[in-house]
Amino acid sequence: MVAFGFDSSSIRLSINYPETTMATIVPSKRLLPVIHCVSPWDHGGVAHALTNTKIALKNGADGVILIGHGLRHDDLTYIYGHVRKQNPDAWIGINFLDLTTTSIQTEKLLEVIGRCVDLSAIWMDALPEENLGTPPWIEIFAGVAFKYRNANASDEELRRECALANAYANYATTSGDKTGSPPRLEKLRAIHGHLDDKTPIAVASGVDAMNVQDMLPHVEIFLVASSICLPDNTRGGHEYLIPKKVRVLADIIHKYRPL
Repeated sequence: MVAFGFDSSSIRLSINYPETTMATIVPSKRLLPVIHCVSPWDHGGVAHALTNTKIALKNGADGVILIGHGLRHDDLTYIYGHVRKQNPDAWIGINFLDLTTTSIQTEKLLEVIGRCVDLSAIWMDALPEENLGTPPWIEIFAGVAFKYRNANASDEELRRECALANAYANYATTSGDKTGSPPRLEKLRAIHGHLDDKTPIAVASGVDAMNVQDMLPHVEIFLVASSICLPDNTRGGHEYLIPKKVRVLADIIHKYRPL
């Protein structure tokens, strides 16, 4: 174990985090499939996350994001432990919806992160308004003009949100108006104009093989689920990634070169 002390003026909690052996992996453009986890206590619940992670990594994805609609953070942490054990060198992030959707429960979030050995990233719909005090190797994806919160932010609101992302996040994560809806290119250009050079854009809705090319000049990270997975009625109706669709999208993203 190694202790990380953080400035008490910027965070309310100091925590002993597990020592990490993970290297920082930052390719220029990344595909991160989003795995909508199911309860680990259902039959095949953990296996669902393991199978999807394997499909993603074998077909060119740069990592995965685990999320669980309706799952408590303890359940998602449990799933993460199994996924990490099978994939010790993979890039794996988490969205703890019950801790970061409407507001950020900072102290609890830090305590939960402390149990996630070698966690690569935290994705949150909410936008931090202070230094969260997370370990330096964990990338922070924070919502900017995000769906169901402030998807159609005014220019003034957008400036404010981008300023917070510049200060307290690694990626400004945006979306279209709703799940499955891509952001307009004008919106991406506006966000890009308000961000500094150290805070790229991530997109987390509506990305597919047909529209990703238009977004690539403006976006570094693509968090994708709907266009690359389908429910499998032979396996409880849960969503599973489609290998060919993951591969096609990964190839388009990785082959991009700016003009």
